[in-house]
Amino acid sequence: MEQRTSTGSYPEIHDLNGTWRFRLDPADEGESQRWFTADLNTVIQVPGSWEEQGFGDPPATTYLGGWTKKHQYTGAAWYQREIRLTELPTNGRVMLRLSGVRWRSRVWLDGDSVGEADSLSSPHEFDLTSLISLEKSQRLTVQIDNRMLVPLDESHINSLQTATWWGGITGGAALEITAAACIQQVMVRPNVPDSRFDFEVTVHSREASAQPVIIHVLVTDPQTGQVTQCTHEGHAQPGEQSVSISAEISDAHLWSDDDPFLYIVSVEMLHNGSLIDQREFRTGLRSIRQAGQQILLNGRPVFLRGYVDCCIFPNTGYPPWDKQEYLRQLGIAKAHGFNHVRLHSWHPPEPFWQAADEIGMLVQTELPNWTSHYGHYEQMAPESVHRYLLAELKRIIHAANTHPSWVLFSNGNELIYGADGHQQLNELLAHARQQDPTRLYTDNTGFGQLPGTAREVDYYIQSCNWHPPQRLYDAATPNSFEDFRAVTALTDKPVIGHEHGQFTMYVRPQEASKYQGVITPTWLESISKTLQAKHLNERVETFIDASGRHLVNAYKENIERARRTPGLAGFQLLDIRDFPGQGHATTGILDMFWDSKGLVDASDFAAFNGSQALLMRTAKRTVRAGQSLSVEIELSNFGDPIEDAVLHWQLVDQETLVASGDVKIERAESGQITRLAVLTPLTPVGSAHQLELRVQLGNVRNQWSFWSFPDADKQDYTGISTSLGVLRAVLPGADFSDNYAGTLLNIDRGSRKEFPDWQLAISQKLTYRLLQYLYDGGRVWLMPEAGQMYDTVSTRFIPPFWSYLHFPDNVSSVMGMLINQHPALAHFPHNGISDWQWFELVDGAPALCLDSVPHLSPVVEVIDNFNRAKRLAYAVEARVGRGSLFVSTWRLHSREVIQRPEARFLFHEVLRYLRSAEFNPAVDLTIGELLGLFRLTNARPTGFDD
Repeated sequence: MEQRTSTGSYPEIHDLNGTWRFRLDPADEGESQRWFTADLNTVIQVPGSWEEQGFGDPPATTYLGGWTKKHQYTGAAWYQREIRLTELPTNGRVMLRLSGVRWRSRVWLDGDSVGEADSLSSPHEFDLTSLISLEKSQRLTVQIDNRMLVPLDESHINSLQTATWWGGITGGAALEITAAACIQQVMVRPNVPDSRFDFEVTVHSREASAQPVIIHVLVTDPQTGQVTQCTHEGHAQPGEQSVSISAEISDAHLWSDDDPFLYIVSVEMLHNGSLIDQREFRTGLRSIRQAGQQILLNGRPVFLRGYVDCCIFPNTGYPPWDKQEYLRQLGIAKAHGFNHVRLHSWHPPEPFWQAADEIGMLVQTELPNWTSHYGHYEQMAPESVHRYLLAELKRIIHAANTHPSWVLFSNGNELIYGADGHQQLNELLAHARQQDPTRLYTDNTGFGQLPGTAREVDYYIQSCNWHPPQRLYDAATPNSFEDFRAVTALTDKPVIGHEHGQFTMYVRPQEASKYQGVITPTWLESISKTLQAKHLNERVETFIDASGRHLVNAYKENIERARRTPGLAGFQLLDIRDFPGQGHATTGILDMFWDSKGLVDASDFAAFNGSQALLMRTAKRTVRAGQSLSVEIELSNFGDPIEDAVLHWQLVDQETLVASGDVKIERAESGQITRLAVLTPLTPVGSAHQLELRVQLGNVRNQWSFWSFPDADKQDYTGISTSLGVLRAVLPGADFSDNYAGTLLNIDRGSRKEFPDWQLAISQKLTYRLLQYLYDGGRVWLMPEAGQMYDTVSTRFIPPFWSYLHFPDNVSSVMGMLINQHPALAHFPHNGISDWQWFELVDGAPALCLDSVPHLSPVVEVIDNFNRAKRLAYAVEARVGRGSLFVSTWRLHSREVIQRPEARFLFHEVLRYLRSAEFNPAVDLTIGELLGLFRLTNARPTGFDD
């Protein structure tokens, strides 16, 4: 709760921030030597961590795939200062509150033990009342121990990779003095159907009261000034007792993600006509519930456009207690269209909740739990772990109950290994519902499979990208009829997409200068040395730009695919920022400091990530020139219903209008995906074109690229020799009789010609005979399979998943393409980077490694991941002897691919170039260098004939 210092009443807040005496205790001798009775020998500031004040040693490990703290200390440390109170109310109470502590705290006053606390999720509180002596200076001693208290593994509040195993009192220290009877806790249960707040006020009293104690609750509308007041009168009894009070609000204004209206609540306690305690906070009137596969906010369906916050704070190494910082972060997320954040295995400090309430962010908070203890149904978690998590659950509910932004709760991250749930996870949810039924609860985030027959949850969080039958590399394709309905069809409850996306781009070395605090970005050290050794430093900015734009395109399709999915209640993108650990995952359109990478404007990202999103379904992005596009336009509407509107569309080539139209929209309901129109505009004839379809409905807009390719002009293909039978459809009249194989030259003794009159030889294998032809001046187009090349790298079109160091066996580890200006591609429309017209050509194609021939410049370059940093290519050319060689690994020898308009057009464009005088490579390749790239075989080619 937000609290204010009271001048004429209680509570009185005595700030203890500032300089404390301090001492590290690496030998664990402080308690046995009774340090709580002697002055400590150095000083530290509160609030703050040990590391940011220079305590600790440089760590022994410099992390290749994560950041490293400049100082690290794990163990106990002691704080000490004097306190002096001059007066207390009769039978009043003195509480010590320590905020931002990791992990255990113990307190002594004048050498007497007060107690200990161990929450990772809420402030630590200690009752000093019985030991307070007025008008006397007293020694207050605090021991903080940041070691693993119970085995919770790598929860993000408790990890070197994220919250850095920090130690200290980072949120501050204070004494709170209350009267004999005081307000212990205020719980809020908003009742939207009845326009009412139900308050449960817990009163603590140190004595029985003969005179009545009156509790006033005042709810103020800050816009109108209207005050709703309700009163309870009773007698205080020793100990704790709860009082229920309801406040009915006339003309109630509801809180929501797009209208975060907050009432001001003041809870006052009066005794004998005097104000003896007061608590003030802001809260919102809102409801959250599940109805079928939808989540309803205030009775209306809401689509959770979420991202994952992994407790990443590069300036401090711990969650700051700074409301303005959280307002900044959440405001940036809202500007990009997000209305939801999942807190990955951590619960944030109070300033975060105040900011989320004001901004209108729908929050899922979690226990600090990412363990294996709940992995199997028949396996019980250790008692210490389960008992601790149950206590944390109760503390979280008490700490965050008043905040309307808190709508979802999970027991932790990826806890279930099998298809079943876990009875102890269900038990935790039962406790949570009993304490606070105004939220939605799930057993864990991400794991377990659907249908979850043993999982007693309100909603599921499952991966759309890889929950069976989905596959990771189907997360984004040009076929936008695809969605994730195979997952949502497995349950009748809401499903939220777990850790959606996880695409990555090139590392940005320029970020190193931003680390001015306790953390060093050590993942950059090894990467920078690699880039320098491979002479790639001058290429990095180009790689960043190309891979970053590719990342945005992939996220756009991946998010739209989620919006197209019937029954999906939302997604949680991992992440809007980079992740500093697990190999360093460059998943963000923002860096870890919440600064833009310059890849996409926030408004352009929000265009496909807002409450209303125009969507497009089409089977393909490429068509033959002159054919019609076939496009369905839909609206995912989680805003107001739309009536009597006009959908305006344009098909443009560059900025030249190709076609346009208006479609009248009678109605599009809220909470539904509505088909608005089927568009079939004709594409231009003649040359190849990149087209953009732009659609707008009121203020909602979106756009998608398409490509049209003309058929090749009829040509004379005599003089072209190939053994690739699959090319018969595109090379009528070519010579398919010669296979270039054999160890001896096939010499025509009569004409003294060693080879027929070939203009061009096309092969998927390098043979001795073909090598001789090339060396003597021939022209060769080599289309090798992966098995015919040395040191190849398999590729997929979509960006890599997460990080290469963490997942080296991914289906792809390359980060997109660079298409250089080259005469072979002069008429093939492209913008220099990966885009959907290349998908079928390169998805699953091998990349040729050029590390052994760095003097070769690719025609089409493949950007390798920054850890490995190979020089890779899909297409390259060179002079060999007197001959000219062109190599491509595009999937042109695939029968399915070669029939596509983009493949046929590319094939004939390259063919035109190879038969022209322009084909005159400038760079030489020796026979030895060539044989170091390709396997030499003299066997008859197989596998590509009719």
